[in-house]
Amino acid sequence: HVFLRSFRGTYLDVEGTTVRARWAHRGAWQRVQLCHPQACAVGDKRRAVNNGDVVRVLAHTGNFLAVNGEELSTCAPTESLAIAEFIVHVKRTGSGLRHHSAVFLQSRVTECVLDCNLGDDTVRARWKDFGEWQGFAVEKDVGKEVAPQPKPMLNLEALFKAAPKEQPAQ
Repeated sequence: HVFLRSFRGTYLDVEGTTVRARWAHRGAWQRVQLCHPQACAVGDKRRAVNNGDVVRVLAHTGNFLAVNGEELSTCAPTESLAIAEFIVHVKRTGSGLRHHSAVFLQSRVTECVLDCNLGDDTVRARWKDFGEWQGFAVEKDVGKEVAPQPKPMLNLEALFKAAPKEQPAQ
């Protein structure tokens, strides 16, 4: 399990079928799993995730995040899962997805990247850009709810500026 932190410092959360990034704490509603489509089908969700891999994002509800147009919601595992598949773009490639990795999740259906807006807490898939609004930091689940730390959070912008921008493979 992991948490996906937006550039605003809020974590992606799922309530019912609605996906947002409302709070700066990690709890059950913010906990997700990134799993390979084949692994999801057989219940094996412990495979390493690398740059360019296709994954499904499993919410605590048992449903997958899904893109429909620009909207992000959830779908049942029995529904058409093409809308629930994302290409993972890791900012620093080479060692796969790790704690505090900066990532972009690109819809396989629309080719748009998940984004979190400054003006509201809705997570969408509107643009094909790989900018600050589209980045999420992956944080490892430590097995308990964690309140925000008194010291500043890891600066997501610094992660994106630290390495040269790479264009995703087409």
